[in-house]
Amino acid sequence: MNDTADLSWPAALENIARRAEHVDAAGSWPAENLSDLYRCGAMSWSIPRRFGGSELPSLDLHRHYEEISAVCLTTALVFTQRDAAVEFLVAADRSPLAETLLTDLAYLSTGVPLDRLRHGPFKSQVGCHLGLRLAPLLLAPRNPSFQGRPSSPVR
Repeated sequence: MNDTADLSWPAALENIARRAEHVDAAGSWPAENLSDLYRCGAMSWSIPRRFGGSELPSLDLHRHYEEISAVCLTTALVFTQRDAAVEFLVAADRSPLAETLLTDLAYLSTGVPLDRLRHGPFKSQVGCHLGLRLAPLLLAPRNPSFQGRPSSPVR
């Protein structure tokens, strides 16, 4: 858990497990589960410290993947695919665009108050779009009228 996380890892797993059957049966996007992963700091685990992430050791990260998989495969798939994209960016870390995106992802992943996601100090236009698109997904549990996807496509 990072310093600003407002949910513990065990509590996040418990919440995700409680919703897993519904997520799988409905085939719905696991927005609340992803919000819990955000709230416990999990979204920063695969991002290196030099970009502002937590850089969890590989063994610990994979143990957490196993724990998520044990309670909700849908959430585990989404989360691990997101982390795989982060790994591609890390592999291209000599690229200015990769550095910018990783820095923006770290900002979006570690301790940003959810209501401030739309106004972050992003280094790129892509980061700004990420903030605008992720904010509704992460705020979904607090917004009952949210329908599960951003209102317009990212351009």
